[in-house]
Amino acid sequence: MTKSELIKYSANEVKTNKTLFAHYITLYTEEKGIPPNCASCSFSNVFNNWKLKTKTMKTKEEVKNTFLLKNSEFLVRVPYTNEVLSKNSSDKLALQFLNGDKGKYRTEREKYFLKLPIEKKTKKKK
Repeated sequence: MTKSELIKYSANEVKTNKTLFAHYITLYTEEKGIPPNCASCSFSNVFNNWKLKTKTMKTKEEVKNTFLLKNSEFLVRVPYTNEVLSKNSSDKLALQFLNGDKGKYRTEREKYFLKLPIEKKTKKKK
Protein backbone atom coordinates (compact mmCIF):
# COMPACT_ATOMS: atom_id res chain seq x y z
CA MET A 1 0.00 0.00 0.00
CA THR A 2 1.28 3.46 -0.87
CA LYS A 3 1.16 6.56 1.28
CA SER A 4 -1.37 8.25 -1.02
CA GLU A 5 -3.70 5.27 -0.61
CA LEU A 6 -3.30 5.21 3.17
CA ILE A 7 -4.05 8.90 3.72
CA LYS A 8 -7.52 8.38 2.27
CA TYR A 9 -8.47 6.73 5.55
CA SER A 10 -9.26 8.52 8.80
CA ALA A 11 -7.05 8.15 11.88
CA ASN A 12 -9.74 6.05 13.56
CA GLU A 13 -9.98 3.66 10.60
CA VAL A 14 -6.20 3.18 10.53
CA LYS A 15 -6.00 2.70 14.28
CA THR A 16 -8.73 0.04 14.39
CA ASN A 17 -7.64 -1.93 11.30
CA LYS A 18 -4.51 -4.05 11.96
CA THR A 19 -3.49 -4.18 8.29
CA LEU A 20 -3.78 -0.43 7.76
CA PHE A 21 -2.01 0.23 11.04
CA ALA A 22 0.90 -2.04 10.02
CA HIS A 23 1.21 -0.19 6.69
CA TYR A 24 1.18 3.13 8.53
CA ILE A 25 3.98 2.04 10.89
CA THR A 26 6.08 0.83 7.93
CA LEU A 27 5.57 3.95 5.81
CA TYR A 28 6.09 6.36 8.70
CA THR A 29 9.28 4.58 9.79
CA GLU A 30 10.65 4.58 6.21
CA GLU A 31 9.97 8.30 5.88
CA LYS A 32 11.05 9.57 9.31
CA GLY A 33 13.65 6.96 10.25
CA ILE A 34 11.97 6.23 13.60
CA PRO A 35 8.66 4.55 14.41
CA PRO A 36 5.77 6.86 15.35
CA ASN A 37 4.58 7.41 18.89
CA CYS A 38 1.50 5.20 18.79
CA ALA A 39 0.15 5.87 22.24
CA SER A 40 -3.61 5.90 21.99
CA CYS A 41 -3.85 9.47 23.25
CA SER A 42 -1.51 10.95 20.61
CA PHE A 43 -2.07 8.67 17.60
CA SER A 44 -4.79 10.80 15.99
CA ASN A 45 -2.69 13.98 16.18
CA VAL A 46 0.46 12.30 14.85
CA PHE A 47 -1.42 10.59 12.01
CA ASN A 48 -3.38 13.72 11.01
CA ASN A 49 -0.22 15.87 10.99
CA TRP A 50 1.55 13.26 8.84
CA LYS A 51 -1.47 13.17 6.51
CA LEU A 52 -1.65 16.98 6.29
CA LYS A 53 2.05 17.32 5.44
CA THR A 54 1.61 14.78 2.64
CA LYS A 55 -1.32 16.69 1.15
CA THR A 56 0.55 20.00 1.44
CA MET A 57 3.60 18.58 -0.34
CA LYS A 58 1.39 17.31 -3.17
CA THR A 59 -0.26 20.67 -3.73
CA LYS A 60 3.09 22.46 -3.81
CA GLU A 61 4.42 19.98 -6.36
CA GLU A 62 1.31 20.29 -8.52
CA VAL A 63 1.74 24.04 -9.04
CA LYS A 64 3.87 24.36 -12.14
CA ASN A 65 3.79 27.71 -13.83
CA THR A 66 5.14 28.91 -17.15
CA PHE A 67 5.50 32.58 -16.22
CA LEU A 68 8.36 34.42 -14.58
CA LEU A 69 7.98 37.63 -12.60
CA LYS A 70 10.57 40.42 -12.80
CA ASN A 71 10.65 40.69 -9.02
CA SER A 72 10.46 37.31 -7.27
CA GLU A 73 9.13 39.02 -4.12
CA PHE A 74 6.26 40.66 -6.04
CA LEU A 75 2.78 40.16 -4.55
CA VAL A 76 -0.45 41.65 -5.88
CA ARG A 77 -4.11 41.01 -5.26
CA VAL A 78 -5.89 39.70 -8.33
CA PRO A 79 -9.00 41.81 -9.00
CA TYR A 80 -12.38 40.18 -8.27
CA THR A 81 -10.80 37.25 -6.41
CA ASN A 82 -9.54 36.71 -2.90
CA GLU A 83 -6.20 35.48 -4.18
CA VAL A 84 -2.72 36.97 -4.34
CA LEU A 85 -0.43 36.53 -7.34
CA SER A 86 3.12 35.46 -6.50
CA LYS A 87 5.95 33.51 -8.13
CA ASN A 88 4.31 30.29 -6.88
CA SER A 89 0.86 30.99 -8.33
CA SER A 90 -0.72 29.00 -11.13
CA ASP A 91 -0.82 30.12 -14.75
CA LYS A 92 -4.59 30.37 -14.44
CA LEU A 93 -4.28 33.01 -11.70
CA ALA A 94 -1.61 34.92 -13.63
CA LEU A 95 -3.91 34.99 -16.66
CA GLN A 96 -6.78 36.23 -14.50
CA PHE A 97 -4.51 39.04 -13.32
CA LEU A 98 -3.48 39.94 -16.88
CA ASN A 99 -6.93 39.69 -18.43
CA GLY A 100 -8.91 41.10 -15.51
CA ASP A 101 -11.08 44.16 -16.16
CA LYS A 102 -11.69 42.86 -19.70
CA GLY A 103 -8.00 43.25 -20.58
CA LYS A 104 -8.12 47.01 -20.06
CA TYR A 105 -4.84 47.09 -18.09
CA ARG A 106 -3.07 44.15 -19.75
CA THR A 107 -0.20 46.17 -21.25
CA GLU A 108 0.50 47.79 -17.87
CA ARG A 109 0.33 44.46 -16.06
CA GLU A 110 2.59 42.71 -18.57
CA LYS A 111 5.43 44.93 -17.33
CA TYR A 112 5.58 42.87 -14.11
CA PHE A 113 6.56 39.73 -16.04
CA LEU A 114 9.85 38.64 -17.60
CA LYS A 115 8.01 35.74 -19.23
CA LEU A 116 4.24 35.70 -19.73
CA PRO A 117 2.12 32.66 -18.83
CA ILE A 118 1.13 30.38 -21.67
CA GLU A 119 -2.54 30.63 -22.55
CA LYS A 120 -4.08 27.25 -23.23
CA LYS A 121 -6.27 27.34 -26.30
CA THR A 122 -9.65 25.72 -25.98
CA LYS A 123 -11.17 23.78 -28.84
CA LYS A 124 -14.35 25.23 -30.26
CA LYS A 125 -17.24 22.85 -30.65
CA LYS A 126 -18.87 22.68 -34.04
